[in-house]
Amino acid sequence: MLLLILFACSDTALFPVETADTDVSQDSAGDTGEFSPCTPVPAEEGAWLETVVSGSLLECQGALHAVAGPQNADLELYLSTWTGEEAASVRLLTVSGEELWAGTMAWGATETLTLPWNGEFLVELRGQADEPGDYTLEQTCIRDCSGAWTRYPTLLMHGLAGTESFVGILDYWYGVEPQLAGEGYTVWVRDVDPYQSTVVRAEQWAAHLEELFADGHHRHLNLLGHSQGGLDARYVTSLLDPKGRVASVSTISTPHQGSGVADIATGVFDSSVVTKVVVDGIIDSLMLFYGTSNDQDIAAQMAQMSSSDMESFNNQVLDRSDVMYQSWAGRTCGLLDLLCQWDNGGEIVTPIFAGTHAVLVLMEGENDGLVGVESAKWGTYRGEMSADHIDEIGQIAGATAPGFEHLDFYSELVADLAKKGL
Repeated sequence: MLLLILFACSDTALFPVETADTDVSQDSAGDTGEFSPCTPVPAEEGAWLETVVSGSLLECQGALHAVAGPQNADLELYLSTWTGEEAASVRLLTVSGEELWAGTMAWGATETLTLPWNGEFLVELRGQADEPGDYTLEQTCIRDCSGAWTRYPTLLMHGLAGTESFVGILDYWYGVEPQLAGEGYTVWVRDVDPYQSTVVRAEQWAAHLEELFADGHHRHLNLLGHSQGGLDARYVTSLLDPKGRVASVSTISTPHQGSGVADIATGVFDSSVVTKVVVDGIIDSLMLFYGTSNDQDIAAQMAQMSSSDMESFNNQVLDRSDVMYQSWAGRTCGLLDLLCQWDNGGEIVTPIFAGTHAVLVLMEGENDGLVGVESAKWGTYRGEMSADHIDEIGQIAGATAPGFEHLDFYSELVADLAKKGL
């Protein structure tokens, strides 16, 4: 059953209009008995109810409610109460206010509306000629209701050394977008500079948000970040989203408290020559895999993810009270750590991360080869994946650990967002 959802107070700005004078006055002719029409005013907020909403409209007042559902679903509206003298005026709108359907409904009438895409829409109710009246509006999904959907789209945000697709062949989020889209969810994938600090990358993500919201189909979105992408998501949400369009931030193995690998790479941690060589080898391999250019700044990127810089980052990039934050960590196992492998479904670290995994075990404890479990915790901690840093995104080419199915993980994550009304 579809949700009938109240606009939050911050959303009334969707329909900016001049303040109305709602006083009723006689026409200037003075002898006709007619009254001047109401100056248009914003529709008022209604009550939060899942399937039934009731209210009273004053003169020159309307009510706005939000409905959400899967593409092509048929939503039946039933005006079970209406006390106005004339039939009520009803419109289906996009969240930006574009009219998709308009009609009238008398007391006891029903109307079936088809949702043209996944997500959220607005239902506006007014008395004709803005007359007052009490109303009860009910809604039920009556056809094609089983499709998977979230109220808001989800943007996938890649991490360090990431991109939308490596050389146009190997997707960073291997198979994730087609999997989720095939289930019915609206998912966006974009990319930013692979080797830049979060300050630089976040500006690029913010530009993507402007582009993605331009069609007026959505008013909020969910951010899902892997590794540094989670830091980017937090920065965008905290400092670059003045309109409050981010509804949730989900992070996967993000170094919220910094990474020992970054500490070693930048000289913050006094490591042995052997350890430094191991870390430098990992960084060189990542750069070789993706390639780099003169405008990249991996030094600033690594410095920002050191433990000391992340302490400063966390003091400046504060969580918003109106956003849901949740996180997962990855845990992998050394080649000879049979007990760990037993507990994690046979998970063994990918060879490229074997050296850094061993180093981080000594520095931070359990980790995924690049990020410690404790560092990955932010907001509501949802638990560990039996996966290393690239298993978490289905690399390489879907060859993940035997105990971890990355596509199932992301399907369950987005389905959980849907259950939360996001």
